[in-house]
Amino acid sequence: MKTFLFLFALIIAIGVNAQTGPGGIGKTDGTSDLVLWLDANTINQTDGTNVSSWTDQSGYDNSASAPSGNEPVFETNELNGNPVVSFTASNTEYLRVDDDTSLKPNTISLFVVGLYTSSTSNWSPYIIKTATWSWQKGYGIAKDGSNANQRGFFNKFDVNYVTCSQTAGVTDIITMVYDKSNVELFKNESSQGTDPCTEDIKDVTNYLYLGVSANVDGSGVSSPLDGDIAEAIIIKRNVNSAERIIIHNYLSAKYDKSLSSNDKYAGDDASNGDYDLHIIGIGKESSGSHTKSSDNKGLIIEQNTGFDNGDYLFAGNNLEINEIIYTDIAGVSGLKARWKRIWYFDKTDAGTTMTVDITFDLSDGGFNSNAGTASNYKLLYRSGTSGNWSDAGTASSVSGDQITFSNISPSDGYYTIGTTDNENSTLPIELISFSAKMNKESVNLNWQTAAETNNDFFTIERSANAQDWEQIAQIKGVGNYIDLQTYTAVDKNPIYGINYYRLKLIDFDGEYSYSSIQKVRMASEKKIRLYPNPTKNTMIIEGIDATVQNIRIYNVIGTQVIQEIPTNKKQGDRLVLDLSSLPMGVYFITIKGKSYKVFKHN
Repeated sequence: MKTFLFLFALIIAIGVNAQTGPGGIGKTDGTSDLVLWLDANTINQTDGTNVSSWTDQSGYDNSASAPSGNEPVFETNELNGNPVVSFTASNTEYLRVDDDTSLKPNTISLFVVGLYTSSTSNWSPYIIKTATWSWQKGYGIAKDGSNANQRGFFNKFDVNYVTCSQTAGVTDIITMVYDKSNVELFKNESSQGTDPCTEDIKDVTNYLYLGVSANVDGSGVSSPLDGDIAEAIIIKRNVNSAERIIIHNYLSAKYDKSLSSNDKYAGDDASNGDYDLHIIGIGKESSGSHTKSSDNKGLIIEQNTGFDNGDYLFAGNNLEINEIIYTDIAGVSGLKARWKRIWYFDKTDAGTTMTVDITFDLSDGGFNSNAGTASNYKLLYRSGTSGNWSDAGTASSVSGDQITFSNISPSDGYYTIGTTDNENSTLPIELISFSAKMNKESVNLNWQTAAETNNDFFTIERSANAQDWEQIAQIKGVGNYIDLQTYTAVDKNPIYGINYYRLKLIDFDGEYSYSSIQKVRMASEKKIRLYPNPTKNTMIIEGIDATVQNIRIYNVIGTQVIQEIPTNKKQGDRLVLDLSSLPMGVYFITIKGKSYKVFKHN
């Protein structure tokens, strides 16, 4: 009985020691020195909506949130296709992270990708953790007074600091590191200088802020930011030079920002196909090395031999959704199928020829599978974005769902994994196709099987981020059947934005497998408008849909001033609010968890 080895076999979970943080530095399970990782790509919202929370990816749960009425705005496709969180000073928009021991290290590495949209605001921080506005405790990266300089400091902003210039409207990678000897600041990998400091961090029990500073007495906020933040990273130690260079190359490729030095990765160049997703690296410098990285998308690279100071290997891909393909496999005898996801490898090797171990993780690659027999797998290489593949080696070993190719001497170029035997498996279903397509406000799901053995049922799973899945339907299988079988289902309530779908195929013995992932995009919600604003007596809310359950109005200190307004009084998508009983001032109207600032005058 035939099936696809890559797609359908019982998963055997094993531990992965490779690091999966930014650039492959640090882990994301809350056990490493990576204690904060805020990436705007993880915010699943539509363009122009308010950001009430920003989830931390470090595993420490140091997520950022905004008080009602002070939310910054999510803006898509701003930096090389990546989104940003945009802060407006006049609205005092900011985010804050609760105080935590993990955010009070005595050595630190702090990375920010951001820009200032205005050079007029003074002392406005990208990110800062201090007790009060006096900034004599803690650390941060903040705008330096009335000029356009950035100041990175540790403990004493006016003593232990280094500054660098930044032009308004220009994105830069700003990094502050502290090793209990010196504070050092980097701009796009170029050192801006050092300042001696040997102190431990002084006790700071306030929030860590993004886009604003603590007020004079620590009870409020001041110095709001006019600018954007795309990514913020805190590692609770001073990274070595190799680790810093790897993280900077990851950020450089991702946001298309050239580095002033140590630019090691060329896969983000258009001529090389823009392989700028999930960049990871390994490398060595005299101050230390980084030996093993995982991109959490199916690839793990590890140093083996021949790494001298200044040697690096980087890898990045250009495909978010992976699948198995049976075309574009020419050049290797007996090759039957390969992964669609391809990685560009970029090597810097000035001395002894380096060798590495390359591992493909099937579950990270999108296929819950047992790897099977090592001799069936081929490492595929080609020097360009098209053309025949060459055989770069047969797998050395398999362990659970991981396939390892050992002692590989990598070249600059393109790599993926293929198989010469995709027809041997113990699971029950040969899946021919699976598709998901929008149909007005619903999503039609269709799949076909060529044969089923001992097949109990299918479940359809949906996700907003291709990581966290929920079951939305269950469809009975035919049990045993040797012929073409067609199935259909409908998701009548897709989420706004991107929807990911996959099938889970389960037999009578409880064994299961997953299909490839399909992606569809549902149009954004109708934009809500409030007008006139300012208003005297009445305000019209336009664009309310049937999912709105209630509307509430709060004053600037967060007290609800008008009790819940039932939406059964609205007509169509409009609701008229009577605000005549409210005194003059600023108010916040919350609709579906989002706040809108309005002004009432007499």
